[in-house]
Amino acid sequence: MARLSEIEKRQLVAATKHRLAKPAPQPRPMSPREYVEFATFAARFARGGKPVRFVGAEWKL
Repeated sequence: MARLSEIEKRQLVAATKHRLAKPAPQPRPMSPREYVEFATFAARFARGGKPVRFVGAEWKL
C-alpha cells in the first residue's frame, strides 16, 4: 500500500471536512402504475441474448 505525503494527508483531511452546498435530490418514488409503464417501455429495447457455448460431454449431469 502506498504511503501518503504530508500534503496528501492534509488534502484528504480537508476534503472530508468540506460539505456540499446542497445535497443531491432524492429520486421520486414511482407508483405501481408508473413502474409497470416504465417496465413495459424498457422491455422493448435490446434483449441481449447470450448463446450457451458448452458441450454436455464435460459435465456430470
